[in-house]
Amino acid sequence: MSNRAIVLDLDDTLIDTKGRHFRIVDDFIKQQNPSFSHTLQSYLDFRKNGKNNLLYVESIFGNSIISDRFSEFWTENIESKNYLELDTRIVDFHLLNTVRKTHDLILCSLRSKIHAGVAQLKYLGLADYFKEICFVKHLSESNPKIESLKKIKSKYASLIFIGDSYSDFEAAQIARVEFSFVSTGIYAVSNSKVEKYKNVNVLLNSLK
Repeated sequence: MSNRAIVLDLDDTLIDTKGRHFRIVDDFIKQQNPSFSHTLQSYLDFRKNGKNNLLYVESIFGNSIISDRFSEFWTENIESKNYLELDTRIVDFHLLNTVRKTHDLILCSLRSKIHAGVAQLKYLGLADYFKEICFVKHLSESNPKIESLKKIKSKYASLIFIGDSYSDFEAAQIARVEFSFVSTGIYAVSNSKVEKYKNVNVLLNSLK
């Protein structure tokens, strides 16, 4: 075992999930109003202001009943096989292979359906690059990545967590783990002390 490790988030860090999210939202909207027209870019522009998918749907329909229906539709479909297959790979396999010669690679990602996450990693060809795969379930009361990072940190002299969201940054801060931010997600991290990179490939290239 190496005394150095890199913990990597999955969604919008190693893979691009924005198309999947948009398709789920779009499919739901078209069920309610087949004539409604919008684009991926208009959806992302709305989301970049810190607003979530539910607020996007509410901004279109302004109806709490529709919002409840959307929440059910989202939960049912967000980790289904057909939608997960819309995700595309960001990370370069060659870089992963190079960096894992000097660092243990650990995946730490949120998934409600753990089996779906494992199946997706295999489908994308990512599973074999990681020494450890840690899928944690969403928790409403706290960030579940915090405890995972603390446990991983206890095993290594050097640890970096790479993610794309404020919740990733928050988990690293609380767990006292070095954090690097990749700008391939929807939201930005404004903290000036955080190392920011265009994407995970630029970051991994700097660690070779």
